[in-house]
Parts: sequence; structure tokens; C-alpha cells
Amino acid sequence: MPDTDLPPLQMLRAWSLSDVRVSPLGSGLINRTWRVEAGASRFVMQQLNPVFPPIVNEDIRVVTAHLRAKGLIAPELLAAEDGSYWQEYEGRIYRRMTWVAGTSHERISTAAQAREVAKHLMVGGGTPGPMLVRGKGARVWDAEGKAYLDCTSQSWALYLGHAHPETTARYAHLTEVTAAQARERHGRPLASCVLRWRDAACSAWPR
Repeated sequence: MPDTDLPPLQMLRAWSLSDVRVSPLGSGLINRTWRVEAGASRFVMQQLNPVFPPIVNEDIRVVTAHLRAKGLIAPELLAAEDGSYWQEYEGRIYRRMTWVAGTSHERISTAAQAREVAKHLMVGGGTPGPMLVRGKGARVWDAEGKAYLDCTSQSWALYLGHAHPETTARYAHLTEVTAAQARERHGRPLASCVLRWRDAACSAWPR
């Protein structure tokens, strides 16, 4: 659909929106986004990118509620008439949220903007920032003992959280197996040791 398309009328009705002004908001780099104005009130409506499952809205609802409870500014998902926080129409997922005043930038255009962003983001992959020394569940701690909520699961590699006890135990078992095979190899073909490690790994992580 072209960017000038508006959200379906059925979706506006799902949130009891009538006599409103709707216009595209931004370029929709990820989700198609509209500004909805009703009198002096403003809201945001989005059509989610199909790559995201609908349940991601529940994650967003919980995380943003936590941020607001800590005094931070975060949008709030608004329930539709039926009480749900998202609606499906013709295979697409829609949601409505509060308006957060401010300025959005499609891209960083100056070094000053980059420095300002760096003050508020902690990105993995070696980017300078807090030195994290331990983690537990959804939280991590830096060398000074300050706790952070890990909203990215370290680039989506820790679905079970940091230091999950079952994951830790299974990796410990594999480490022991690997160390034992290294001690016992003594001229055995490398392939046989690799196959033994494979069997141990499959046993530790059954499908």
C-alpha cells in the first residue's frame, strides 16, 4: 500500500474513533504509522510489520508500564472497545497508543546528535557504555553495581534470560564432557571425539 493510505475505518471504530483527522506520521521504517487527532487530543495508530507476532504488544505494554512507573516517559498502549490492546483486520495487526511529544529524526545527521543518542542507549557488540559484569533473568549489573533492565536480551540471544539455572547446568555438563574428551583423546581420531561431543550435546539439549 502507498504511504498515503489511511488505516481501515473498521480499525478506527474498534477504538470508538469518529470525527477524527488522520495523517501519515514519519516514513514508517518498521511499522506503518499515523497521527490521529480528535479535537485537541492526539494519538498514534500503527499497523505492525508482519515480522512481529501480535503478542509482542503484550511485551510492549508490560515494559512501557514498568518504565512509566519508574518516572520515565514511554507511550502507553490503549485498549480497544473489547478490552484488547491490538486488533486484527484482513491479516494485519493494528494498535493505538498515546502521543509522546518531541522531535523524531529519521536518521542521525550530525555528530552532536550521535553523542546525544549515546547518552541514552546501551548497545551490544562492543559499543562503549557501562561495563556489565553479571546478569540474572532480565536484569544486568555494571561494575559499579547499578542495575539495568535488559530489554533486548543481548540482541535476542538470551530468550531465557541471563544465568538461567537449567541453561547454566547444561552448559556446565557440556564443558565437563569437552574437558574429559580432551584428556582422553590420546591419539584417537578427531572425528570420533567430535561425534562423542555431538551425542553429549544432543543429550543435553533434546529437541
